[in-house]
Amino acid sequence: MSLVHEFVQWIGSFAVQQTILSLVLVTGLMMAIEERRVSVFAFLGQYALLSLLLAGRVYQPIAVLKGAIGVPISIILYISASHVERRLREVRAVLKEEGNEESTGWGHALRERIRRSRVRAASEERDAAFPAMQVSLTGMSSSFRILVVALGAVGAYGLWQAHPITLLSPQISLACYFLLATGLLLAATSQDPLRIGIGLLTLLNGFEIAYYFLNTSLMLVGLMGAGEILIALAASNAAERWSIGVSGSERR
Repeated sequence: MSLVHEFVQWIGSFAVQQTILSLVLVTGLMMAIEERRVSVFAFLGQYALLSLLLAGRVYQPIAVLKGAIGVPISIILYISASHVERRLREVRAVLKEEGNEESTGWGHALRERIRRSRVRAASEERDAAFPAMQVSLTGMSSSFRILVVALGAVGAYGLWQAHPITLLSPQISLACYFLLATGLLLAATSQDPLRIGIGLLTLLNGFEIAYYFLNTSLMLVGLMGAGEILIALAASNAAERWSIGVSGSERR
């Protein structure tokens, strides 16, 4: 027990500025990168840094539980991200193959018939219970993602200047606003449910960190953690269905 206590004290001695800077970098990477599986790893790093930020500054089990909750959430999201990426790669391969075949001399009438068949199939999918979403397979461009990160940082700084959380230190208050702003922007600008879920969880993390510094109820931490796992499960399920819908509509 003494070794654990000394380890927690050593973790808590890390400078707040260094931890928050790492948190900003990891969150920015999570938003800017296109590969969903790498984004999930960055999201797990966000939980680890939040646990590090809480260690030595709040009730110790709260910091440990906050970091531990990120593990099952990241596993759920990573499995879903792997499935989504695999299906989208298959769709890209099919579209590329069809494009090569059309360029080798297929007749105009045949191409027109294929086009009409796809339009009819897309209409049928939209009438289904869970319509296939006609979206770009590549999603947002990298430059747009970087712009979203910058916009979130500017918005967080503006909110921090206008409405600082006086009960928290300025650095932690700014970190909470950054997570709230970037999580909201990620959820609002994303096309697939997996990124929307990550955005909502990031937003919730910003709220929770501020709350944990003000209230040290371990039961409440557990309830919030259960809610986060439910959000991850819902996002994962929706992402699976979304990727199947996109795959089915594009292949037709």
